[in-house]
Amino acid sequence: MLGIVVSKTIKPATSTGLDRTLDAHDLGAEYLLRPAETIFKDLTRAPHRLPPSIQIPGRRGRVWLESEVVRWLREHQESQRQGADAQAVETSRRQGARAQSTQNDNGRRVGRPTKRQQLEKARRLAARGGK
Repeated sequence: MLGIVVSKTIKPATSTGLDRTLDAHDLGAEYLLRPAETIFKDLTRAPHRLPPSIQIPGRRGRVWLESEVVRWLREHQESQRQGADAQAVETSRRQGARAQSTQNDNGRRVGRPTKRQQLEKARRLAARGGK
């Protein structure tokens, strides 16, 4: 043997025009920052959490094209920005609704009395000699 080390992640020559392929280990280490085991599990349990993959005939595992992974990440980055804006609006709307729903028309709190309210009521009843 000549002592040549062949890496799985060597980029193909640019003259071929082919995209670099990534296996689960490369995808997890370089792009998704997840262990390969998680990627293998996500392939069956939650494929929507992964970029589109391809099955090469004669190969056991799935591979990802680097350009597709980068495109998928950019799409998710944009949708997260839009989602963050929508989430901020929804959160403020929920907080306003929660503040309104915890009080009735008299301005009193709705629901079970707090421990403090229960103790105050018990003291008042005991002071009056009530039940």
